[in-house]
Amino acid sequence: MVARRLLVSQASVPATLGYAGSYTVAGHGGTLTWLPGPGRVIGQGQVLYRVGNGTPVVLLYGRVPAPASLSGSPASGPGGS
Repeated sequence: MVARRLLVSQASVPATLGYAGSYTVAGHGGTLTWLPGPGRVIGQGQVLYRVGNGTPVVLLYGRVPAPASLSGSPASGPGGS
């Protein structure tokens, strides 16, 4: 049976997600609500963990891109004006 409950306590702990080496994970802070089972291999595009109300954090390889402009103006270049 699954029951919704209030979170009554929390603890911040340092942790490392890794296998055969360590990698820095750039993600949003929050309460971890799901982790894959021990020994599970996570590939690009798969859910690495979930936070908050179950929001998935997906594994993507590469550097973290600079934030995109959200000005609402069309992009210039091919396909833009």
